[in-house]
Amino acid sequence: MYPPYDILIVGCGMSGGLAALTALKKGLSVCVIEQRKRHLIGKKCCGELLPQEVLFWMKKKFNIPIAYYPIPKLQICTQEEHIRSSPSPSGIIINQRLCTIDRYDFQQKMVKEILRRGGVLHQGTVTAPVGYTHIEGVRTKESHTILGKIVIDCSGVASALSDYIAFAGLQPEQVMGLAYKETLTLKEPQEGGIASIIFDLSVGFSQYMWCFPKAPRDFNVGIGGLGASRADLFYRFKSMLQSHPFEITNRTDRGFGLLPLNGPLPCAVGPGLLLCGDAAGHVNPLTGEGIAPAIQAGYYAGTVAADAIENNDYSVKALWPYNSQIARKTGIMHMSFLLLREFFRSLGPDQLQFLLGTILSGDILEQLENDTLTGIQKFCIALRSLKKPDILVPLVSLSRTMEKLKLLYDTYPSHVDGFPSWFMALQSLRHLHGKPKIFSSS
Repeated sequence: MYPPYDILIVGCGMSGGLAALTALKKGLSVCVIEQRKRHLIGKKCCGELLPQEVLFWMKKKFNIPIAYYPIPKLQICTQEEHIRSSPSPSGIIINQRLCTIDRYDFQQKMVKEILRRGGVLHQGTVTAPVGYTHIEGVRTKESHTILGKIVIDCSGVASALSDYIAFAGLQPEQVMGLAYKETLTLKEPQEGGIASIIFDLSVGFSQYMWCFPKAPRDFNVGIGGLGASRADLFYRFKSMLQSHPFEITNRTDRGFGLLPLNGPLPCAVGPGLLLCGDAAGHVNPLTGEGIAPAIQAGYYAGTVAADAIENNDYSVKALWPYNSQIARKTGIMHMSFLLLREFFRSLGPDQLQFLLGTILSGDILEQLENDTLTGIQKFCIALRSLKKPDILVPLVSLSRTMEKLKLLYDTYPSHVDGFPSWFMALQSLRHLHGKPKIFSSS
């Protein structure tokens, strides 16, 4: 049995690394339990795209400089639009300062910093918690028992501790997506440096591809989504590459991965327990992006855990502020994208093409997500929709549902006692808009 630590962190991914750094900065003892060997930490199927401001914040907060490739904007488009987009991009253009990173290098630097600050890295696979009234540690597959005042589970979709959060029986069934990615090196450099998320209208928004530049000749390219097998994804990935004119000279970093695509868990705390990252569903349900929300959640978890330890209170009530912080940041944003995805998936190819080409823009998409559309803007959208009246009613319904969703998340309960009634309201709202379909990811 290992001596007790202040905080145990299961998994040394993005959220686990940030939780560890946050707790260590506050002077707490930290043990990170990771099933991979140290030199393999950071090897994961990932698009490696995130806002530049996240890296600037990391440098300021923890003095960790991360090399990155700047990207000025994001293009959301159809497969046909992506093929003909050079040199002028088409589709929905979102002007945001983004970047790509080398995830492996990023996480290796985090591990080095965790160890430099006094953290302990233990290789093992967590299989069960320790404790009765609250979690006091974990047991590993290797027959080790490691104790800690608070456990932060960042182990991913296969979490062994997720059943121990409060209201676990109320949580919605998780929707899993599958993804495949490669790093491609092209013979000729590509101009523009724009990140692209690409949809094949023949399968709607159930699947998406991404193409993110890492250098003028290097690209992180992948495909992911719902209801697809490995063979199906790889076939579509191969077909997409063949439809483009560029010549590939090298293909590396190939791999599959699972993604939770049902939005964040409404409650991610238990007695002595916090869930973060993929384990808590902190992934954008529309695009699969998870680095930035994982980093944010890890920081919140480390901060709330440190406050609980200072007050010597590890109850659900003491850890509840973590839920509130996630709900009002990642929660509302990702649930809005979940509604958008289900709305897009309900449309036919002609309706989708009309929506992408006539109704939506980057600004409109962002304002729809944040419920900041003005009355004039909504009126103009309605006028344009009259050209295809079968889309007007569901679009109005989506707008109204998003307004109710934002109000609901703005009033997320500040105390655990208010959660059951809030959760019932959330379920009613999702049922009203249409229950997301459940797909196999075999």
